[in-house]
Amino acid sequence: MKQTNVLQRFLAVTALPSLIAITFGFPITAIKAAAVQNSPSAANELSSSENDVRLAQTSVVCRQVSARGGLYVRAQPTIDSRILGAVLYGRNVSVTVPDPQPESWVPVSAPIEGYMFSGYLVPCEPVDSDPSNCRQVKARNGLVVREEPSIDSERVGVVPRGRNVTILNLGADGWVPIQVPLEGYVPANDLTYCP
Repeated sequence: MKQTNVLQRFLAVTALPSLIAITFGFPITAIKAAAVQNSPSAANELSSSENDVRLAQTSVVCRQVSARGGLYVRAQPTIDSRILGAVLYGRNVSVTVPDPQPESWVPVSAPIEGYMFSGYLVPCEPVDSDPSNCRQVKARNGLVVREEPSIDSERVGVVPRGRNVTILNLGADGWVPIQVPLEGYVPANDLTYCP
């Protein structure tokens, strides 16, 4: 049993630094595997409408990748499962179980939906609780969170109308970076001060 856990930990991160360096040569938040583009699940994702994105739920638990080389996101909770992408060291992920068990596979919903090995996930650093960083979503259909400050950037998820978010700063060019409940960028004009 112990050998299996060691093997899972090793295979969860092996070759990730090389994959990133060879394929991209620059740092990014999450990497989607090229093979995913031809899969049926990717076709469904690409054809989904703006309203079909994931909703930020209160049961989501924030975890941070602690593996120096980053951590793979897999299609199923097994080491043999297809690699959907990777999340770099120090980046936050949204785990969709309330109490993730150590040394097990856990479902994640952002930045890439799939499964990650919890042995390399640690609790996120505390969030700044300064009330001046609190904003409320006023967009009627919720607010799409993007990876980059651009309407053409990939969607991370959606925060429902009336939900509070934590901004990192005032942003620029109409976009504001947020870190809670999802990490990414949102249009500033769709936010209002928290009550």
